[in-house]
Amino acid sequence: MDGEHGNVQARLPGTYKLPRRLRRQADLAPEQVVIQGEISMNDSTNPASAIRDAGTDAGWAGRHLRSAVSDPAAEERAIIAVVDQVATAADHRDWAACRAAFTDTVALDHDSGHLADMVAADDVIDGWRHIWDGFSATFHAVTNHAVTLDGDRARCRSHVQALHIAVGVTTGDNAYTTYGFYDDHLVRTAGGWKISAREYRQIFETGNKEIFMNPTQDVRSRNVSAVHTYFRLQQEQDLDTWISLWAEDGEQAIPYAPTGFPKLVAGRSSLDEIYRGLFAGYAKLAILDLQVDALHDPNRVLARWHTHADLADGGTYDNDLIGLFEFNDDGALHRLTEYFDPTAFGGVTARRGAMEDDLR
Repeated sequence: MDGEHGNVQARLPGTYKLPRRLRRQADLAPEQVVIQGEISMNDSTNPASAIRDAGTDAGWAGRHLRSAVSDPAAEERAIIAVVDQVATAADHRDWAACRAAFTDTVALDHDSGHLADMVAADDVIDGWRHIWDGFSATFHAVTNHAVTLDGDRARCRSHVQALHIAVGVTTGDNAYTTYGFYDDHLVRTAGGWKISAREYRQIFETGNKEIFMNPTQDVRSRNVSAVHTYFRLQQEQDLDTWISLWAEDGEQAIPYAPTGFPKLVAGRSSLDEIYRGLFAGYAKLAILDLQVDALHDPNRVLARWHTHADLADGGTYDNDLIGLFEFNDDGALHRLTEYFDPTAFGGVTARRGAMEDDLR
């Protein structure tokens, strides 16, 4: 090369020393690059562009230049950070950070001997989140990383010790620990290194593996089912069975209750009384567009629905409602906080009052 900006012709593949100024313009840190092909520059050529754009049919492309000259130690640190990010994020329930460590699709294997088909990383994280909901704490210690670089691909093998403790218990049989090895395969992306495949090989385990059956998930499913039963029994107007869903000290909060209607109904007997009075005014009740969603807390369930009622006096009642159902540990409904349009409901209670006055 004749100076930093003179006519330059590199005709043979090999190792070429880049002047400091060109390295700076190309944003390249190392002292040397290996170029498989040729670079041509003259006084009118942008040196950095020429370096990046060089390429031949032999397989070298400008986009590989950065990885060819990057600092291997820095690359290893970046790869290890991504591997550790999965464990740290999962233990802290930071599922967005955990998801960010993976490509959009990923192959996983948990001690089966072969990688599974590629699946959506979003689905993987969602599955992990539901499993982790069953634990009061987890602790993943990932050590002894061994990184192998291969251009825009890499492999990281590491040791792992993973402790899991079931909800509400910190000692005894509700703890489980697995010991083994991660074998992560990574690819370089525009957003940095990402894990595209992970294999886990277990060598030892202690504790009670049955905690992975996730009792929290069972609790969540039980309570979601109870909410569906709640509305089914209302539609059937089977209030004897419906009231049995409530805890003895159950209560209903109605923050936007219309005038003349209580904002809090406390105790199962009070709930029974007030609902029997309401349902006496319904000739037919329909719960429409019901949507029931489990929440992170397994004892809380959110529901949205539309109520349509044909009233005993010939009128109709329609309202959109949202309810937060809270269950106790025995599965009984402990508290319901219900939100709706008080104007529409106030019309129903006023008509009910008028009917009661007519009967007197």
